[in-house]
Amino acid sequence: MAAGLGCALSVLAQDTPFAGRWLLDEQPGAAAAAYPVLTIKGDRMSWGGPTRSAPACVQQFVLQNEKPGTMYVNGRGTKFIAGVAGSLPTYLLKLRANGCAGGADAVRIIYPTVYGSRQIEVLEYVNGKVVSARRLHRKQ
Repeated sequence: MAAGLGCALSVLAQDTPFAGRWLLDEQPGAAAAAYPVLTIKGDRMSWGGPTRSAPACVQQFVLQNEKPGTMYVNGRGTKFIAGVAGSLPTYLLKLRANGCAGGADAVRIIYPTVYGSRQIEVLEYVNGKVVSARRLHRKQ
């Protein structure tokens, strides 16, 4: 039994394919973001400022399996169907309660994007509605 539990814990501890540090892309007409750096490691994602003096917003998440055929809307209002052959891979993260501003209860990550594996799109949801969409690139 202990060996089985150890295997389960090691699977849970593995990083997701989109783990790492990401920098917010500059988007025309957008105000400067207070938290332009996203770090994903294990079951935590944290948004940080350009300097370490700003407090980070740390959110714990649970990775959920996308049901094939689930329709979602990306940050530009385009409808997509998750899990269909030829569609972009998506990852649905259910956020645990946190003190971060915005109040998102779920995040969908599109990785890799049509731009390649150095890009990621993060969609934040409140009650199933998109409240923000951000494109980021991998920090070198």
